[in-house]
Amino acid sequence: MSSNAAAKPISTVGIIMPQDFPLNKYETIHRHCRLKMEMNPGEKWSEYMAAWNAVAYRFQAMAEHDENFRTSLSTKGFDDRYVQERELFGFFVTGLSAIEAFGYGLHFLLSIACPANFPIANKRAINIALTKKCLLATKPGEPLTLCVCSLLADQKYKDWKEIRDILAHRGAPGRIISLGGRPQGDIWKLKDIPISLELTRGNRSWLAGNLEELLDKAWLFVEKNV
Repeated sequence: MSSNAAAKPISTVGIIMPQDFPLNKYETIHRHCRLKMEMNPGEKWSEYMAAWNAVAYRFQAMAEHDENFRTSLSTKGFDDRYVQERELFGFFVTGLSAIEAFGYGLHFLLSIACPANFPIANKRAINIALTKKCLLATKPGEPLTLCVCSLLADQKYKDWKEIRDILAHRGAPGRIISLGGRPQGDIWKLKDIPISLELTRGNRSWLAGNLEELLDKAWLFVEKNV
């Protein structure tokens, strides 16, 4: 994964990102696109910029929720249970939002390169699934297309989206409590997931790795076409 050893603030939103954020590729794409945007500002660039900001903000929030959740597992009171539920909600909502914001921003970059093939009239309809559909129709052999398809087919992605949808729209599932009174070892009544450090730590690692791969393939396309 990327290393942010220099600890410089990210150019878009001015904060210092976590070590596992794919900073180099994110900044490379943005530097390239900012030059183009300054020469020809417009709606497409504005929508891309808002989405690119969101990728950084949502990743940072996801990382904070991960750290807070893992810290909370050392305690067992009702207030601490609330903290755990709050952090799990925030983790899965903001983590998926980082991917969704990337997909939205990517769609607008693609619409600059191939305006006829990546429609933007209905912004509410634009998401990473639509971008995948458009990529398959127009750029089926591109590494970016294969990467987006791989992500959306990944069971981890499907599970993350299902968990986010349940937490955001349906409820807060309870737990099967383990002996000993500590939350580690409990079973979340949401897909029967064990409550453990790995619940957020492992998913965060998956997200960071996939975001880095998406940015890498996006740069290959952007460098040639934008």
